[in-house]
Amino acid sequence: MQKVTRLLVLGDSVFSGFGNCFDNALDILCKNSSFSSRVQIQNLSAIGMTSADALLHFKAAVKKDNYDAAIIYLGNCDACGYGYLKPSVKFFPRKKISLTKNEAYRSKNPISIRNKPFKFTKYNISQNSLQSCVSIEDFKSNIARIIKHAQKNNIKLILINPSSKANFPPANNIGNFIFYKIVNAANCYPHWKEEKSSELIAAIKLQEEGRLNDALIHYKKNISKIEDGETKGIAKNNMAVILAEQENYSDAIKIIEEQLNSKTQITDIAAFNLAVILSIKGNDKEANKLFREIKERDKGTYRITQAYNKAIYDFSIQKTANVFYIGMDEFTSDEDFIDYCHPTDNGHKKLALKISGELKNILNLAEGKVKPELKYIPTNPDKYVSDKNFFEHFKIIAEPEIDFSNRVISEAEKKSYQEILNEIFNYELSNEVRIRNIILSHPLFGCTDFLKLSPPIKSVDQGQLPEFYFMRHMMPVYKMIENEERFYFIFNKDNDLLPNLKKINSWWFNLELFFEQADDNKLIDFALHYSDQIIKRTIELLKFNVSNEPIVFNKYRTITYWFFRESLIFGSASHYSMFFDRVSLFNIINTCLFMIYYLPAKSEKADVFIDIYNTVTELINIHKKHLLPHSDKIYLFREEEVKEYRNELDGFNKKIKVL
Repeated sequence: MQKVTRLLVLGDSVFSGFGNCFDNALDILCKNSSFSSRVQIQNLSAIGMTSADALLHFKAAVKKDNYDAAIIYLGNCDACGYGYLKPSVKFFPRKKISLTKNEAYRSKNPISIRNKPFKFTKYNISQNSLQSCVSIEDFKSNIARIIKHAQKNNIKLILINPSSKANFPPANNIGNFIFYKIVNAANCYPHWKEEKSSELIAAIKLQEEGRLNDALIHYKKNISKIEDGETKGIAKNNMAVILAEQENYSDAIKIIEEQLNSKTQITDIAAFNLAVILSIKGNDKEANKLFREIKERDKGTYRITQAYNKAIYDFSIQKTANVFYIGMDEFTSDEDFIDYCHPTDNGHKKLALKISGELKNILNLAEGKVKPELKYIPTNPDKYVSDKNFFEHFKIIAEPEIDFSNRVISEAEKKSYQEILNEIFNYELSNEVRIRNIILSHPLFGCTDFLKLSPPIKSVDQGQLPEFYFMRHMMPVYKMIENEERFYFIFNKDNDLLPNLKKINSWWFNLELFFEQADDNKLIDFALHYSDQIIKRTIELLKFNVSNEPIVFNKYRTITYWFFRESLIFGSASHYSMFFDRVSLFNIINTCLFMIYYLPAKSEKADVFIDIYNTVTELINIHKKHLLPHSDKIYLFREEEVKEYRNELDGFNKKIKVL
């Protein structure tokens, strides 16, 4: 009988990436490597996995199955800070669990002691108040225990020491995303009062509209009236950004250097801007030094720090039997990361090559014709609720969500579609109103008859995650279109927005997606009856998407509610398409596939949806053309390049009007 080599993988979103728009290192390894015998890879990685999570999962996996080797990729999520949940933002809290003595295996375990939500909000949390999700002491202990358990079970262990992007902006847990880091009205600083901050907010709005000179005058005129040190710091930072954009670097640097002594919450944002300016001026040595210093202080993004890197390296030099080491900093640079910690396509290829070489050496794998077999296994990150599946960990309590959905149904057609779309990005509205409008912006959800035909009554049909609800209808469609000739046009397109069924099947399996689905005949009647309305709403949504700036220019954060929405369908948010509104385009594509499937084949209406689908694919290619070359350095996007990008989108929008 032929020997089967079994490999276990435990890591964070870098390795979990189910549905990634490009392959991660494990996918590339399986594509590009061939061995003389079978190699089975079990990937238990999960978004947000820490060493505390991995230790428990490693023990459980080894108890269940035999493995020859294991790959461990940890540190980014351990070093990251955590902040308490703010009441007006719904995230996915960890459940409170009463622990037995054996489960609370260390008194300093971050989950057993803190046991509170540590997801990010758009509100500020002082950098000084942030603790690492897993302390460095506990991190060392967790890794040591993984090594000990591997040795006990004769498992060869590959420790991968992560690297991250030093020249990425510090998060500092605030709502804006990127480059330059202006602090904008969407940050919702809790201490901002309209009567005290109205002039600052007015200046910010001028700056966001591109009226830089007017904004600069407004800042200078009112800065002396601002008493709060942090608010004054925001004004000065934004003034420096304007001066830098006008290439008045000396004055910008002078203002920022004053800021660096203020020790306010935005100090690191100002320092990041200084590093960017130094880089533009050609002083890369000082810029890189400053980028690294900021990275070490930043606990708002998932970037491993030197203490955690050193801990992993120290384990590697202890000459422990069966422990092997891959240091990513030895073969990657900032250009190999598309955001704070996720590698680019090229970064994943480099990592895959290193893993392949290490596996051949430590497992004596000879080259041959047998491709490795890769299986993604859904992992519940909450290790103390082992009887719950992956999705149970992330679900919001069902009942309030169902009530919310029912209210959405009753209000579905009270507003014009354009009003709904405009209000999605109006941060002065309540979260509930904005989320309701996100739901109603979906071309199908806006039709009350569709919601009544198949009401959101299951816990997976959460009002704030309409993708769950829609996927219940789409999974059967996805499975059928692969085998129908009229859908061949889909697979001849280079479309980054289609989920990869082979990867996500296991993740969606336990959602009971195929139960309580509306009757096909009723869905056919719905498609026929509402086709004109859905065409109109789909085109409106597409035009709205194109007419707005790509997300990267609107400075949206990735570590938000949207991060999970994106990750759930597509995997890690590391792909450049995170920089444009991927969810809205995904909703358009799914609507097209749904309608083409249920409308009569080769009918006039079905052809319209095929045209819309092809149009969206063209739009994605425009985004790729302009964003991909700059995805690792968006802040250096030149003004003329942005203008060219905008002009092509405007031309594309005119094309949509004739559909």
